[in-house]
Amino acid sequence: MKRSKNFLKYSFPFLLVFVVFFYNEYLIYWHVISSCNWSKGEYEDDNISNKLVNVMLIADTHLLGKRNGHWFDKLRREWQQHRAFQTSRHLLKPDYIVIMGDVTDGNKNFQ
Repeated sequence: MKRSKNFLKYSFPFLLVFVVFFYNEYLIYWHVISSCNWSKGEYEDDNISNKLVNVMLIADTHLLGKRNGHWFDKLRREWQQHRAFQTSRHLLKPDYIVIMGDVTDGNKNFQ
């Protein structure tokens, strides 16, 4: 009996860290993006509303280039953008995805 209490006593912090990490790295995207939805449009007729197109716009991602930034910053940024994109693509199911704006921060040769 004493052994199981010690196990619970020492394993609880590890379990808590795992749950917090899992929520912040995976579930937070589902939680936030699931509150988004597509507009139904101003048409009530089924024939017209079926013709609405859902477009997801992605702008100003600012991916780091080969020279700028620390490797961990690159890894973290790209992971967050990957998770947000995959989750929104899965939950919202857009008809088209358009990427526009500043895609990278890599070539800052301007003075």
